[in-house]
Amino acid sequence: MRSKAVSAFLAALVLGLPGSGLKSQAEAKPAAAPAAAAGSFAASAEGLWQGLLMYKPAELEVDVIVELAKDAKGAWVGTLDLPNQNLKFHPLENIRIDGSAVYFEFNRFAQKAQVMVETPFTGTLSADGKTISGDFFEGKKNHLALTLKKVGEAGTERTEAPRAPVTNLSDDYHELKARFNADAGKVRLILLLSPT
Repeated sequence: MRSKAVSAFLAALVLGLPGSGLKSQAEAKPAAAPAAAAGSFAASAEGLWQGLLMYKPAELEVDVIVELAKDAKGAWVGTLDLPNQNLKFHPLENIRIDGSAVYFEFNRFAQKAQVMVETPFTGTLSADGKTISGDFFEGKKNHLALTLKKVGEAGTERTEAPRAPVTNLSDDYHELKARFNADAGKVRLILLLSPT
């Protein structure tokens, strides 16, 4: 009910319906746009963002999904996903958004190395609010460029890329080994396909 009333009011405002006491946009005198306050920034970093970290192009690339939002108290909160590493909803720390400047830390404990890895990101939100471009400093030293593109609003469901089915070519390795060795002594090209 409330949305119908709001829709009707907006229609009256835009169209200038008779009896509404409002002029149509064509009749209204164009008002000057208010001057932007110094240091204000219209675009928002709030949303769901996706990017790609390229350690070694075509050899080691990592998908990154970042979600930034404000909680009920107005404080910034966020998570980071690394789908290639089965890491989802890892909380971000020390999130700071100041105008177009974006900063957050992705800190985690590396099990294999048994050390805490602190990874700050420093970036800049584009004026149109569609990208955040910046620097990812893994372990505060390995510099990687990262551009995040907005793919949705905060809270948008994250879709996973469909995985290709894995087909067994042989019940055991003996059949494949025999076929491979049938051309022993000849030049062969080996192609290894991996589902990961």
